[in-house]
Amino acid sequence: MNKNKQVLFGVIAVVIVLCVVVALVIHRGGEEKDQDVIKIGAILPLTGNLSFLGEEERNALSLVNEDMARIEGYPKMQIVFADSMGTARDGLSAYHHPDIRNTRHLITSLTIVSESVNAAAADNVDVQLALSVHPEITARPKVVRPYYGLEQEIDLAVQLFRKLGAERVAALHINTPEAADAVAEYLVPLLEKNNIEFLGAETYTFADTSLRNILEKIRSQDPCFIYTHDFGNMYPIMLREAEVMGIRTRILGGLGLLTAPNLPNELKKELYFVSPTFAIAPTEQYLNFIERYQERFSSKPTFDGVYTYDAGMLLAKHISRGTATVSGIANSTYEGISGKMKFDDRARVQLDISAARYNANGVPEILISTDF
Repeated sequence: MNKNKQVLFGVIAVVIVLCVVVALVIHRGGEEKDQDVIKIGAILPLTGNLSFLGEEERNALSLVNEDMARIEGYPKMQIVFADSMGTARDGLSAYHHPDIRNTRHLITSLTIVSESVNAAAADNVDVQLALSVHPEITARPKVVRPYYGLEQEIDLAVQLFRKLGAERVAALHINTPEAADAVAEYLVPLLEKNNIEFLGAETYTFADTSLRNILEKIRSQDPCFIYTHDFGNMYPIMLREAEVMGIRTRILGGLGLLTAPNLPNELKKELYFVSPTFAIAPTEQYLNFIERYQERFSSKPTFDGVYTYDAGMLLAKHISRGTATVSGIANSTYEGISGKMKFDDRARVQLDISAARYNANGVPEILISTDF
């Protein structure tokens, strides 16, 4: 019996050793496999006031994950997500999440989040793509902006004001740093250069539920146009209240007009606005993207999803080429769903956008297009 027990114990010991060896091989193989995957961190507003943007951005980047895996010759890449809740503080916390902290490539949404993350990440990343409309976001180290910019929007808006013979312009915008900076640093100087009087800027917050008093103040100055910037939430209220006051068609709609929820066609009629050209004159590539997105997520993407998808694919392309840096992307061009993207020496992008007007039937008509 003692001899049999010794044999049995010996067999058990061998089995245990083999199991440990197999487990170590599997574990190390998994580690090596994980190390072979290039992680891209995406910090998005998945909850909070702007969660409608974050959800669409996550959806678009999920499609990028799928497409990166299909492209022959691309290294293995994966975009991982963290929630900024739309605030600078929570965005910084999201950056320190284990899934994000060690990534060499970042995609960040919103100006305040992009700036707060950059302060902590600039020394640790190769590049940070900011989904931000701020004209000067690329002044931050390692930042590329592959996204619609307010400086380009304002340039087209002023061209439109001049074309229509406007003599006085006011501004009305959500109280964010990017909107305030764009008005002060781009709108005011351009109006002055074109001999158009600037009547001043009025602001509001996410907590406001009416703009009646502000609109009354602006109306008393008799502006020819009111340049506006909003994420979309306030446009239905703004336009309804302006309609009652008889000044709705003096409002120049900004980018957020395209994401405004439940905006009836009667509030769009005869309204001037600036927009990505693909949203006014859809290309086949854009329509195919809409169809694919709708089939997958049962909703229609806005401009935000298009630019986010293009940003993800642009980054993947440069990672595969070993040029995913500011200097590697600067002075380059990229053809995306949004059309042609041309980066300057500061890695700011110029896009296909247009100034347009909804006619009396609510059909958009392009008046001025970007030429580059």
